[in-house]
Amino acid sequence: MEDFVVNYGIIFGYIIFGIAALSALIFPAIQLFQDLKKALTGLASIVALVLLYLLCFMMAKSEPLVLVDETVSAETMRFVEANIYMGYTTFAVSILAVVYVSVARFFK
Repeated sequence: MEDFVVNYGIIFGYIIFGIAALSALIFPAIQLFQDLKKALTGLASIVALVLLYLLCFMMAKSEPLVLVDETVSAETMRFVEANIYMGYTTFAVSILAVVYVSVARFFK
């Protein structure tokens, strides 16, 4: 009985996950075609994030990391450093946005 519950529970979980994934793709696509102005704004945001990531990737160094037991490849280290730069940058931009909104509301 326990194997039956586990096996069919996993299958049911995959089915529910598939429905959720399709919903996450279909409903935004419907919204995209209903209001094209908002779609262009969203597309501009995605393009800005991709350009920011490319800038972070170009700034990252490609030096291998030698540890005691193993070596991390230069390519892996470049991706890690680019992601760290991206995290720092998005954190700084979010803090600046909060400060800007607070100051702008103060003067309104």
